[in-house]
Amino acid sequence: MKRLATQSMALALALTAATSATALDLTSGTFYVGGGIGASWMDPDTDGTIFSVSDDNDFAWNVLGGYRINQNFAVELAYTDLGKAGLEVAADGSSAGEIKYRQTTLGVLWSPTMKPDLTWRPYLKGGVNYADHSWDEGTLDTEEWNAFGGLGIEKDLGSYGLSLRADYTYYSQDAQALNFSLVKYFND
Repeated sequence: MKRLATQSMALALALTAATSATALDLTSGTFYVGGGIGASWMDPDTDGTIFSVSDDNDFAWNVLGGYRINQNFAVELAYTDLGKAGLEVAADGSSAGEIKYRQTTLGVLWSPTMKPDLTWRPYLKGGVNYADHSWDEGTLDTEEWNAFGGLGIEKDLGSYGLSLRADYTYYSQDAQALNFSLVKYFND
């Protein structure tokens, strides 16, 4: 009985979110926070070394916060843990440890002007990225600044200021991610 009640509540919430046509009011400034999960692709540069990449994708997670200036622009700070890339000794295939990938970004999101009743909103993002990579078996510990870019789509869930995002982010040649995030807007 408890399981049926839980499933019924989940179905009711999903139907409410799917049928709601009330779009978020993004015409004036509003703060937001969010978090999500996804997949990452990492390709450490092993040219000129005795190593090769043994595992180049992993589970990723992120947290984010920002300020939507208007319906077209937002400023966002995000932290993404891309997981680890496995290394091996190329000659014999023995494990050489893992490189952890962590990214902190400060960027601008741009969304085209949409009709007020539309609940889907595409966006582009870009800015600066602080990359922190560390190797658990070696001396590699790099910290670098570079540009990042990405694109995504956001679905207004119509209630409680919630939206869902799906986005692809290109941090560098050796680090990319596809994330799915839940975002909470704090409208006045």
